[in-house]
Amino acid sequence: MRKIIPILLLVIILFFYTISINVYGQEYWIGLNFDLKFLSDGALIITIKMHPFKASGESLYKDNRIFNEIKNNERSQINDALLLVSTNPAKLKYEVIQHLKRDDNKIVLCDVYNKGVMEKLRGAYIITLKVYLNTSDLLERVDNNIYRITIIDSFTSRDPRSWIDVLNISFGEKVSLIKYEWIPSSSHGPSKTDKNYLLWINFNEPQAPNKYILTLSLPDFHYTSTYITTAFINSYNILKKDSEKVLSIVVKNNSTAPAYFIVRFLSNDIDMARKIFIDPGKTAKVSFTIPMNLKRGYVEVWFETTLLDKIEVKLGKGSIFNIKNFIQNKYMIFPIILLSIGIFLIILSISLKLFSRRKLEEPYSVIPQSPVESFQ
Repeated sequence: MRKIIPILLLVIILFFYTISINVYGQEYWIGLNFDLKFLSDGALIITIKMHPFKASGESLYKDNRIFNEIKNNERSQINDALLLVSTNPAKLKYEVIQHLKRDDNKIVLCDVYNKGVMEKLRGAYIITLKVYLNTSDLLERVDNNIYRITIIDSFTSRDPRSWIDVLNISFGEKVSLIKYEWIPSSSHGPSKTDKNYLLWINFNEPQAPNKYILTLSLPDFHYTSTYITTAFINSYNILKKDSEKVLSIVVKNNSTAPAYFIVRFLSNDIDMARKIFIDPGKTAKVSFTIPMNLKRGYVEVWFETTLLDKIEVKLGKGSIFNIKNFIQNKYMIFPIILLSIGIFLIILSISLKLFSRRKLEEPYSVIPQSPVESFQ
């Protein structure tokens, strides 16, 4: 039993390790402001300004634990900023001009108490990036030096309680703002405008646009278009519910950055689609309610106008599971191997113990040796 206990502890520790990596508790909110400055050569300077606070409104700006936690997750903050101008940040060329730091003199605006009043929060955690729009899939050429860039608020698509509080857009020398739009039209337009800047202040999610669309003149910009992203159908499952069936589909993003995908179901005269957001290497599930009498159909995964994957689904059967896709999850391989080894060692230890017990129950015998043989 002494040999078995350490192995059991290893397996128990491993089990809790595997579960705990998926657990995260949000203890605070973050006031979030973005400053965007467009340069004539097609570069974009993005400054992220953050100020953490409790739900009660108490500032956590000086809390070193919070600062270190955000600093350790700087990669995530950078990805959020890059998602402003790309559906796949992995394809963006960019530089980190300033890694996360405190700036006691910066102001972050946020409706902390949800009363329609912007509070000035003194002090900000700052990250500054330089993005080359030549590598963005959200930039399109209109004519000669005229370009249209779409800025996306990816926060609202992931959580309706999150949005960009303040978006301050400015323009460098020789950059001209020709036109600006926002979607949906029911959301609010800029609070302040000038030939050199646009300022959006959003008090809540309905006020915050999902997209900000700018048409700019960039006289020093040299444009080329390159972009690729991938995803595939990981599994599907069919459940019967009353007089209908529910088809659930799991899609995996096997790119190296977050992106939006369209999952489409086709059968006879039925054509349904769902839009989903998936982080890199992660999966997301979508469901379709379909008539009970359907026997088969097709599921497609699209990125914009590109078909990424397509399978036929037999609606009379249960779920499928692709073990190859499961093993490709690099975060699961190591715990699974250790868990398998632990189980094997437990079984081996029990078997050896039982074998040794059987040996003790057998007659004890000694083969006499001659004096000469005993010293050989």
